[in-house]
Amino acid sequence: MMLRSSLAALLLLAAQTSVAAAADCSKKVELCRGQIAVEGLSATLYATLPLRDAHPEIRRALVIIHGTDGNAESYFNTGLTATARSGHAADTIVIAPHFAELADPKSAPKGSLVWDRRSNWRFGELSSAAISPRVHAFAVLDEILSPLADRALYPNLERVILAAHSAGAQYLQRYAVASRDTPGLPPVTYIVANPSSLLYLDARRPVSGSAEFAVPPPSKCETNRYGYGFERSNAYMKRDTAETEIARYRTRRVIYLAGEADTDPNAANLSKTCQAMAQGPMRFARLTAFSHFMDAYYAPHNHRLVTVPGVGHSAGRMFTSPQGLAALFGE
Repeated sequence: MMLRSSLAALLLLAAQTSVAAAADCSKKVELCRGQIAVEGLSATLYATLPLRDAHPEIRRALVIIHGTDGNAESYFNTGLTATARSGHAADTIVIAPHFAELADPKSAPKGSLVWDRRSNWRFGELSSAAISPRVHAFAVLDEILSPLADRALYPNLERVILAAHSAGAQYLQRYAVASRDTPGLPPVTYIVANPSSLLYLDARRPVSGSAEFAVPPPSKCETNRYGYGFERSNAYMKRDTAETEIARYRTRRVIYLAGEADTDPNAANLSKTCQAMAQGPMRFARLTAFSHFMDAYYAPHNHRLVTVPGVGHSAGRMFTSPQGLAALFGE
């Protein structure tokens, strides 16, 4: 236990000392790459400022989560670009975690936090069994939000923006359902952009060719199994009842950001599991249907749908579009 505590302390020190100041990021993104300790294991994190230092100048925090390619550096760059275009670079900390997937987790450096290739970190599932302890992916975001809630470090922080695209948006929407409130954290906006599937709050699904919803007939597909519904959920989800999580999700400020051109039913990395297909034929249809589902069965809620004309499956174009910038930085 003492060794684990010492390792955690060393990793936190590395995170504080190895991440450079905001001005360096535009010159060389690698200078903003550091580490964060999650339950004694080390994960890569890009940040414009040392996360656990005091930053009275910061009024906004933007956490941006990568997609299935694991390209956290690219998403970090997108966050920097969006922040600069918004005019808020001077008072915003930009953070981009990396969920590492490895074909052979045993090859990872000792003490690293990694997931097996094609494992469901998108659903908040446990990290690889090849490295101990196993950590729920949702714990990474919990760890990032913890210092942001510390008023001694961020006395003037007014808003936290959690933004994610594609696989990251799958993760974020489920996190918005599963996670508990972080005491002291200022208001949070969840921006869920172009996910391949969503966690539904009950067994109803869109009826193809109509605007209706219905419970699919029994089948081997298990359309309501966890990731797509609440059945057989993981231990992180089971900390609270489904009723508690649904009530909390309805109160959270969620923006569903849908690219109007993300309509290819054969798109690369589009989930084609039977559970995902039960939500619609492609990403735009799935996200807009889920928004309509919330309106039909879970109003009142604090969610809204924003569509982005002419944009397909591109995180950069989504978040730097006028609609994306308004979602990220609009009051």
